Amino acid sequence: MDRLFLTEDLYTLALLETKLTFVRQLIQEINDGTLTEGERGETDLENDSPRTCFARKRNRARA
Repeated sequence: MDRLFLTEDLYTLALLETKLTFVRQLIQEINDGTLTEGERGETDLENDSPRTCFARKRNRARA
């Protein structure tokens, strides 16, 4: 089957993989007790958008 016809399925798969990664990270943060801690001890949502917070935490997890 031509990839052109699989585009919607590939997009759906990418979204599901992203959601799974997010949920796994959220569970890990809940278990670690680091869900609301920022780099300086503040809650992440005080100063940043949720997207910025997620990206920062994802980058920290990779380091």
